[in-house]
Amino acid sequence: MPSHIKKLEAILDQAKGERERLTTLLGEELHKKRLALFLGAGCSVAAGLPSWNDLIFNLLEKYEIRTRERDLLRIATRLEKQLGTGKLRELVLEALSSITQSGTALYEAFAHLDVNLYITTNYDHLFEDVLVKRGIPAKKIYRDQDLPSIDLTQKVIVKLHGDLDSPSSLILTSGDYARFSIEHKGIKDWLNSAVSQYTILFIGTSFEDPRLKDADTYALTLFGQFRRQPFILMRVPHRSKSQTEEDYETALDDFVALCDDFRLRGFHTLLVEKY
Repeated sequence: MPSHIKKLEAILDQAKGERERLTTLLGEELHKKRLALFLGAGCSVAAGLPSWNDLIFNLLEKYEIRTRERDLLRIATRLEKQLGTGKLRELVLEALSSITQSGTALYEAFAHLDVNLYITTNYDHLFEDVLVKRGIPAKKIYRDQDLPSIDLTQKVIVKLHGDLDSPSSLILTSGDYARFSIEHKGIKDWLNSAVSQYTILFIGTSFEDPRLKDADTYALTLFGQFRRQPFILMRVPHRSKSQTEEDYETALDDFVALCDDFRLRGFHTLLVEKY
């Protein structure tokens, strides 16, 4: 049996062994009304929207901008410089509004959970549209001054990086991120509090966003081993048609290392084959 198959089977066997224990813990947090969901870009990609990587590189190709840079924030900053601040936001709005989603089963499942706090870095309206379709009342928050109006007797979606309804609110570039702590101190402080107060299940995120890392470090520094342990749902890598056995095995090794990093930070890692 090829080594990459053995490695994949070992990962899936471990995941199966841990799944029952972790789902029981999640159920307890849900019952105690302490569970909140973080919905990352992977949730919307699963519904048919382009990934941030695809969106950015499609714009580079469309406007014939050549670069060897791979940092998406730096590329977005370059696009903003060459196209203009308003134009970049207009293009992002068009890209995320013109795609017909292929399925919202994941968001449908989230909508019917007995959870009232949802946190996201997504700009789109896919989750909100599901709630409206199902007649489920919800409040959307993406401005600091609206945070005091949060009412957790109904579903609340806090959008950390802005909303398509307000292009000026979008956090897109390295400059936007640099100004975030000053211009959005209310959201930053609220997120620190939420990560400390709630058990958060992270779904569809690589956790590379500086805001998430900062908030997690805040809780870890403040409470140490007594912190409320977060959960993260992680999708086991699938081998692509163009991927060699060696490259796929490396991807699996990287995935295992990433899981270990999360566990060292006190995360429960829940592994799945697909969302």
